[in-house]
Amino acid sequence: MIRGRLEADLDPLVEVLGTLRLPTPGASARGRRDWLVAGEVELAWVFDQAPVTVVPTRRVVGHVEVHRPARATAAAYVVDGGAPDDDLREIGRLFVAPGPHHDGIARFLLRESVAHVRRLGASVVLDLRDNVSLTRSVVERHGFVPAEAPGGVGSRYRLP
Repeated sequence: MIRGRLEADLDPLVEVLGTLRLPTPGASARGRRDWLVAGEVELAWVFDQAPVTVVPTRRVVGHVEVHRPARATAAAYVVDGGAPDDDLREIGRLFVAPGPHHDGIARFLLRESVAHVRRLGASVVLDLRDNVSLTRSVVERHGFVPAEAPGGVGSRYRLP
């Protein structure tokens, strides 16, 4: 089930991050926790493998956030004819524990976060460097197109 992230979810999420090879959060559990809670977030969801939707468990295996990108980050995205969009929402920190349903959970978290941003009437963007459980082929199959400003690194995408 997908649900809002709770304070109690942070330790299991830090454990999941420890199983992934990530350059961003750092090697220590404290560094991973700090990375996970950094910045202002509009929405943070987890994928909990609980069999019911009533009681959260510690079987948290996935995570995704939606936030407004910082002005400098927003300027790196090119949307609709080259002008940066003033109403962007970035999907970030999407990661899933390795396992048999990894890809399906990642796609589910992506679909649900896109639907949330669309309900807000905002433009959806993401950077693959911040979403380790996503690949170019997955985001392109979901309709994302490159959205890199000139001189960019080629990891930014948007939904038209």
